[in-house]
Amino acid sequence: SANTLIKIIDDMLLYTKTKEGGLSLQEDSIDLDEMIEDTLSILQDNLNESSNLRVLHYIHKNVPNYIIIDGKILKRVLYHVISNGIKFTELGSAELEIEYRNNMLICTVTDTGIGISEDQMKLLFKPYIQMNTGLEKKYAGTGLGLSICKLLIKLAGGEIYATSRYGRGSTFVFTMKIKIDEEQTLKNTNKYNNPLFKDKKVCIIDDNATNCMAMSAIMTKFGFQVKTFRSVHDGVNYIKLNHLQNQYKPDLILMDYHMPNKNGIDASNELNNAGVSTDIILITSITTKETLQINDILTSCPLITACLYKPIIRKQLYNTLCSVLKGDLSILNTSIDISPTPHINSISSNSSVILVVDDNELNRNIMHIILEK
Repeated sequence: SANTLIKIIDDMLLYTKTKEGGLSLQEDSIDLDEMIEDTLSILQDNLNESSNLRVLHYIHKNVPNYIIIDGKILKRVLYHVISNGIKFTELGSAELEIEYRNNMLICTVTDTGIGISEDQMKLLFKPYIQMNTGLEKKYAGTGLGLSICKLLIKLAGGEIYATSRYGRGSTFVFTMKIKIDEEQTLKNTNKYNNPLFKDKKVCIIDDNATNCMAMSAIMTKFGFQVKTFRSVHDGVNYIKLNHLQNQYKPDLILMDYHMPNKNGIDASNELNNAGVSTDIILITSITTKETLQINDILTSCPLITACLYKPIIRKQLYNTLCSVLKGDLSILNTSIDISPTPHINSISSNSSVILVVDDNELNRNIMHIILEK
């Protein structure tokens, strides 16, 4: 297809330009949280509707939010390394972990996919090489992705390496030099501080350890007192028992939808039947087809006052928390809708003229060929 051809050409041009030293760093201040959430949202949206794969992330507490770096390079590398993990993982997860040490951003991407053999590991970062996985025809490409990542990371003052067990999954680690944007950090210190959240108690029920840690870190940063449960049975029973004994009562419950033995809807109904009156925000990575079913179920489960779609966007979570705690749910009836693909009107080839502007003659010629087709 034209999109695949453009992607291949783009990879080839970028590889050549970077290899020959034609690319320079364009450092600027970025909001790291926002950039990561945006990248993961794109990757999540691209997942097949029937996918059983979870895309997760966890940012350590000491990682600065506002950093000075070439944001385009970081985003491209993150996107490629994570999408590579997703590509070869049919069941399980692809997890991103972000750390900060000695002025270096350390990004670790771990997947539960098919893994890489020892022989293939030796060729991993060589250009125009695709792993012999039997899936080459299904996932066409140039074999340049990881080679480009390695060149870009080197340009950004870092390195990349990988470990893998064939049949068990892979781990990619890359580093980049960063500077902390002290001015933006100071200016946004109280960005998510809200008196409404102070000393409020929240229970997080999610069977996934990474999700639990990530959500706990965010909610603690917001000012909540947090309890986490990785077992839906333990979480529900703890809340029910304390309700009966009139002891611990959370102000809010964050409930994952996909959990073994009992999903978030059933667990919420069990709490409702036990007389618990705490508002529940359902968190889900369900697909478009299932979204309509969840919308129907929300109306029959009074405790569930809102639903958020993974990956969790911090700003969206903040606004949802404010609305739920204020009791203003008027804006939350669309909170789990998935944004539709923008409609683009077709262009009539008989009446339209397209101007291609690019200082590179090769680029212009390639675009000319593609547009003519």
